[in-house]
Amino acid sequence: MQGKTSCTFPIVPTEQVMIRSMGLSALLVTCTLVARAAPPTPELTAQAFVDAWNSHDAQNFEGLFTEDAWWVPVVESRLSGRAQIVADLKQAHAIWAGRTTMASSDVVVSPLSDSAAAVLFKAGFLGQDGKRMEPPNVLLLAVVKTPDGWRIKAGQLSKPGATAMPAK
Repeated sequence: MQGKTSCTFPIVPTEQVMIRSMGLSALLVTCTLVARAAPPTPELTAQAFVDAWNSHDAQNFEGLFTEDAWWVPVVESRLSGRAQIVADLKQAHAIWAGRTTMASSDVVVSPLSDSAAAVLFKAGFLGQDGKRMEPPNVLLLAVVKTPDGWRIKAGQLSKPGATAMPAK
C-alpha cells in the first residue's frame, strides 16, 4: 500500500524497507571489512599502513596488526598488543597525526621465510604544498602470513637523526 503521511514522507511497504536496509547493511559491512583487511602480500603492507595513516581513523590499523604485535613509536617506548597499538595511534591522530599526510617510497622487502618478511620503507610526511618534507622517517615492519593476509607482527618508526650514532 503506497501513500503519503502528513509529513510528506512516502509510505513504503515493509518488504522494500527491509530489502533496502539489508542491501545498505551488506554494503557497509563489505566496506568495513575491506578497510580492515590484511594486505595480500608483504609488499602491500607499506601502502596499507600509509592508507590507514591517511584515513586518520585508528580502526583502519586493526586489520594490519597481529593480536600480539609490538610497536616502537619512539626509541623510549614499546607497545604490546593490537589494542594498545591502536589506542596509541588513535591518540596520536587526535593530537597531531590527524593533521598529517604520509607517503611511502623506497619500499624494500626481505623474505625471512615463506611466512615472514621484513619490510623497510621511507615514510615521509607531505607539506601543505604536497611536497615531501625532508628527511623522511623510516618504518621497519616484521610481517607474518596469516590465513587472511599479511599482518604486522612488529614495527618501529624511526625519526630522522633520532638514533644516529656519534662519529668516532
